[in-house]
Amino acid sequence: AHKEVFLGLLGSVEVRAEVNAWADVPNLIEAGAISKEEAAAHKESFVELLESNDEDVKQFAWDDAPRLIEAGVISKEEVAARKESFLKLLQSNNEEVKQWAWRYVPRLIRTGAISKEEAVAHKEVFLELLESNDEDVKQFAWRYVPFLIEAGVISKEEAAAHKEVFLKLLQSNDEKRKLVTWRDVP
Repeated sequence: AHKEVFLGLLGSVEVRAEVNAWADVPNLIEAGAISKEEAAAHKESFVELLESNDEDVKQFAWDDAPRLIEAGVISKEEVAARKESFLKLLQSNNEEVKQWAWRYVPRLIRTGAISKEEAVAHKEVFLELLESNDEDVKQFAWRYVPFLIEAGVISKEEAAAHKEVFLKLLQSNDEKRKLVTWRDVP
């Protein structure tokens, strides 16, 4: 009876509650609290979140997509069919949304939801984030550089062309920013 309450959240009219519920699905399947079939019965609701007009909702849904594919709740083909919605996030006017979307790229490539070539086609947008005027966006974009290099989306040389910006972050007057940036050195 309790799992029916949770499953009801997967199609909730309160979109924020629904997004949070989908994030918990793989863990609940693994714990045996719900089955993948029970979650999959509500997958159309999740698919709608992937194409939401609300960028925050959409970005969190795309963050959950690889884990839901791996859990067998939704197929990579069902997610890939909506990849244009994700690719728009990579070019959002909101730098914070854009920066978070780039974080998901390697996982989406690994699961087959997007191709490396599709991400590479937008890499200039990411490289611009490395020099953002927003210090937080810039710092977090640098954190993703190794993962995007490993995924073959950007090259070491392309990132190195912006290294002076990273070196300035290492010398920031903000102690917390400096510490976090130094953690990214390795």
